[in-house]
Amino acid sequence: MLGPGPPHVVFTHVAERDSVGQRDCVRVFRFQMLVPFRITEGLSLDLCLLNRRIFARMREERYNLVHCEAHGTMGIAAKVLAPSDCTRPVLEQKLGRPVALFPRGVDPSVFHPGAREEARRAADRPTALYVGRFSAEKNLGVLVDLFGSRTDIVLQLVGSGSMLNGQK
Repeated sequence: MLGPGPPHVVFTHVAERDSVGQRDCVRVFRFQMLVPFRITEGLSLDLCLLNRRIFARMREERYNLVHCEAHGTMGIAAKVLAPSDCTRPVLEQKLGRPVALFPRGVDPSVFHPGAREEARRAADRPTALYVGRFSAEKNLGVLVDLFGSRTDIVLQLVGSGSMLNGQK
């Protein structure tokens, strides 16, 4: 059973046998390379362009969108999404097929270098920033205690996790 949040699925190649794993809302399908080619220590790619087991699993799961960030053949074999309007035509030219834009969900009218400068000028105190999971092992209470009594600096916490829901 998938955890809270939208389900995510990762397909990857491994040197060992096929396996499936899961952590929180992420399910990982590991497929053994059919024709492994070692590039450097710890980095190999599968020379078999179309791994039918991967496509069979995708059909079985009935995905309607595949976001593939991969070097090598897995990325070539799947639907291609460009990270920006700038890279889109470059990818289309190199691949010889249409490439769709993968929007990142960031509003550029709010998040841009000018906005950062405006926020810096507007702030009367420096900000300490924590970005990560909100879970017991992170000991975020130490940060809150440390910065709670300070008036010369602001602590901002950004992230998600079990501590937000009152769990430990």
